[in-house]
Amino acid sequence: MNWDAIGAIGELIGALAVVLTLAYLAVQVKGAKRAMVSSVYQARSDISSRSTETLYNSDYLPEIFAKLFFTESPTPLSDAETHRFILFIQNQHRIFENLNFQVIQGILDETAMQAHVNSLKTSFFFDNDLARWHWENVARNTVDEHYRGVVDSVFSTPPTHRIMHLTFFKDLDSTAANVEHDTH
Repeated sequence: MNWDAIGAIGELIGALAVVLTLAYLAVQVKGAKRAMVSSVYQARSDISSRSTETLYNSDYLPEIFAKLFFTESPTPLSDAETHRFILFIQNQHRIFENLNFQVIQGILDETAMQAHVNSLKTSFFFDNDLARWHWENVARNTVDEHYRGVVDSVFSTPPTHRIMHLTFFKDLDSTAANVEHDTH
């Protein structure tokens, strides 16, 4: 065997090593992307849990929500309550804007964003005059253009959810009364 043949075998082994390395890297990148998407979904779940904890552990948010949403006619908020509610809404916008960014970057698929758009459309804490005022006068100018379009489309319809919520709770009260009556 001469040096040319040994050199050709070396080049073949080198090329094979490159192909194997690229295949290994492709598998690793795919696994890393899966892990990243899983991590993002976990982070979303954690944020949602913390938001819920904030609501039920708060000394003031339940009272604010009761004044705004769970009465026949909303009760005016104090200046401090208004500020707290606006901060809560601002926090929710940042969460949704982050999700929107992850969709744009291709980290999450469009169905994740659509689920949150549906949440925005039906969320009683977004579907009210104060949240709309905050969006138009403060938050709208502090978010990226794509997210602005998403929220503008959600807010393009008049608020109706508070009334639906009242109906829902009245229906629950009625159902509970019927169940209690049927058990006696």
